Amino acid sequence: MSLHIALAIAPGGEPEPDRLATRLCEIWKQRGHRISLTSAPFVDADCVLLHIDSTIIEPERIPKMPPTTLFLNKNVVDISKRRVSRNLVSPEDEYSGPVIVKTNDNFAGVPIWPETKRHRIHKALRHAANEKTWRYVRMIPRTTYPILRNKSEVPGWVWRREDIVVERFMAEMEDDLYVLRVWIFLGDREYGAKLYSRVPVVKSRGLVRYEYLTEFPEELRRERERLGFDFGKFDYVHENGKPQLLDANSTPSIHGDLEPSPNLLNLADALPELMGGRG
Repeated sequence: MSLHIALAIAPGGEPEPDRLATRLCEIWKQRGHRISLTSAPFVDADCVLLHIDSTIIEPERIPKMPPTTLFLNKNVVDISKRRVSRNLVSPEDEYSGPVIVKTNDNFAGVPIWPETKRHRIHKALRHAANEKTWRYVRMIPRTTYPILRNKSEVPGWVWRREDIVVERFMAEMEDDLYVLRVWIFLGDREYGAKLYSRVPVVKSRGLVRYEYLTEFPEELRRERERLGFDFGKFDYVHENGKPQLLDANSTPSIHGDLEPSPNLLNLADALPELMGGRG
């Protein structure tokens, strides 16, 4: 049975080709399903995925739909660090270990859409910020997050900013390499990877190697339930054997060949399961 699957996006926005949801829609389209992008206030479809590139989604952007529609990620309307993290540090905390200074919002604190004059100025200032100057320009560097030996090294202006957070810095290491783990899921389908880098803030562009993961901690599954995710990507590390969630992303990107991988095909198979066999 052919299904109508809609991505609910921001007005004027459009998912980029490397978005995981875009790649899944390509697979579903090849399987005979109808795909649409919409920012309409009411959406009549069999399945709707909320896919707005914004840390906080205002209620007026969330579409209405028939009660029979499967609405994925409908409860994922705030993925800020203050909402996601369980490891925030305040000036009064007794914690004395290393800390990392981050933007509260995803996308380095600058929304992808809409880009206003204020956001353009914000990005220009961030271009001037680096590991040596960020304290003086009062802006987090655009390429990495500052890591400090303890919270006493955090500048006073950071504590007064609502758009910046301070977290415990939790490093997982193997063979002198920093490790970041990712968990990608849709419904009950999932896959993951273990990423290795020589720098503490692990990014895809600086990877030394990676390997796939097939098992994920129950603690993360509880975090997924707490945050209301049906679809997305979690970044985490193991600290003293305990998983620690670092970031939750509801509009993740992936890199790879144009041909869908077995992992992507497996993820796409979640659709009929979520639809109760109707697909």
